[in-house]
Amino acid sequence: HLGKYEESIGNLDIAIDLNPNDDRYFFYRGASYQELNNYEYSIENFDNAIDLNPNDDRYFFYKGLSFYFLDENEKAIQEFDASIEILSNVGDYFYYRAKAKLNSSKIYKINEIIEDLNKSVSLLDDSSFKEQVLFDRALQFKIKGEYEKCLEDLSYLIMQSLELKYLEERILIYIDLYR
Repeated sequence: HLGKYEESIGNLDIAIDLNPNDDRYFFYRGASYQELNNYEYSIENFDNAIDLNPNDDRYFFYKGLSFYFLDENEKAIQEFDASIEILSNVGDYFYYRAKAKLNSSKIYKINEIIEDLNKSVSLLDDSSFKEQVLFDRALQFKIKGEYEKCLEDLSYLIMQSLELKYLEERILIYIDLYR
């Protein structure tokens, strides 16, 4: 939590040497490697954590994030699916699965992506992260041509935040509708 990830990894190396069967140590070391953008080592550590405890949804989710950051979106989606299979009430899992589908080389139906974003919105509290999810959903509604839903999300965001990008995007929708 102090941002001293190299120190954390060194301490976790010692902890793992002393107790190689504690999945949490591999998870935290994987998370530390992930913070250092060393995704290959983070995946390796998450795999070790999963081998020791295949029932912890977080291990699959963070492994999925590492694949997502490596732009290996199909692998990321598989890991997000596994995390959702274990625990299906975490908004972050659905959001990142939607993002991986958007960035994937495989073509996913826009309805499938919006469905993930809808689920994410329904599970998140009012936070800046939820704002990002709503904005991404508004953009998907725009692509799909569902302007009323897009405007609804953008209007909500404008009332919640002073972000200029929400207002700019809403103006563009009104211009498109006027034409």
